[in-house]
Amino acid sequence: MGTCAPAFAYSGDFDALVFDFDVEENFSEKWAAPALTDYAIRAVSLNSKERAMPRDALKRLASRWAASGRREMAFETRDALRQHTGAGFIVDGSLSRDRSGFQFTGSVINPDTGLVRDISFTLKEFEIEAARGALRGTLETALGRKLPNNRTELLGTTSLAASVAHWKGVWHYERNETEKAIALFQQSLSADPAFIEPALSLARAQMDKAAFSDAAGTLRKVFSSAPKEPRAHFLLGLALHLQRQKLLSLESLSTASSLDPRNPEYLFQLGVVHKESFRYPEAISYFEKTLAIDKSYDAWFSLAEIYATTKQEKKAIYNLEQAAVWSRAGLLNRLKNDADFNWLRSNARFQLLIKQLERQP
Repeated sequence: MGTCAPAFAYSGDFDALVFDFDVEENFSEKWAAPALTDYAIRAVSLNSKERAMPRDALKRLASRWAASGRREMAFETRDALRQHTGAGFIVDGSLSRDRSGFQFTGSVINPDTGLVRDISFTLKEFEIEAARGALRGTLETALGRKLPNNRTELLGTTSLAASVAHWKGVWHYERNETEKAIALFQQSLSADPAFIEPALSLARAQMDKAAFSDAAGTLRKVFSSAPKEPRAHFLLGLALHLQRQKLLSLESLSTASSLDPRNPEYLFQLGVVHKESFRYPEAISYFEKTLAIDKSYDAWFSLAEIYATTKQEKKAIYNLEQAAVWSRAGLLNRLKNDADFNWLRSNARFQLLIKQLERQP
């Protein structure tokens, strides 16, 4: 049995990782960091053979690696994420200000060849549209190809006010300043009611405040302009599940998964709802599909709970051992406190697993 998270898992079919751009304290418009990060992701992916992992997916993946608890990820963690997703190149960068004005400095890295291309630009005064244009230009030079410049496709809106309010909201939301974020998402939607991104962000924030009915209402409005938006169906499924409307939840989650069948998050949540509804064969199927795409998901532990509940000793132990390899965070406490495993505590492999976890930092 492995004792630490491996550096390589299953390729997620993403050819590029754009890590969140850092922002220095001396730069006041800190919301520009996620805004420009997202712009780079979309510019790389749109109308191209390359696929860049979305910010929310990368953040979920990073949270499952031991070294990612710090704000600044260690090089080893970034390399592990790159290998995990099969990424062929990495974009990294930082925003700052000095006497010359607003500066962006970064790199485009091909980790397989070791080729590094520096990317940078300076603006006398910060303005988000000018920054996006300069970023696109410097990426084009580094990648050696033209990138798209369709405002609606890249930003999701033609309204500058809506875009700015949304990304300011994202900045506050990711710092747990939920009330400020909600106000900004609502401001963004007022500027452009058809803008999907702030509607999805608003629904997430509403769910964080346990306003599940409000979140469901927000998401249903998305369907009028984007009936096939998988993220809206997924979030609606979560909102319904949290309202204990399990059948309707399964319907929405299934729709999301049919629209984006290789998204492991959708498959995993389908497994969770089936498990909580005691539909164990269905739950097992979805958890196994999740792990076929991404072995670092916590589905190993969920499978172990099902097999422990149904008294399948060997399968329960095997999945716990796999959880210790792929998704070890918090596993020791769960093993010690989860009553589902009480009948396994005399099992020699279970005892060995506990000892190994206790020895690990």
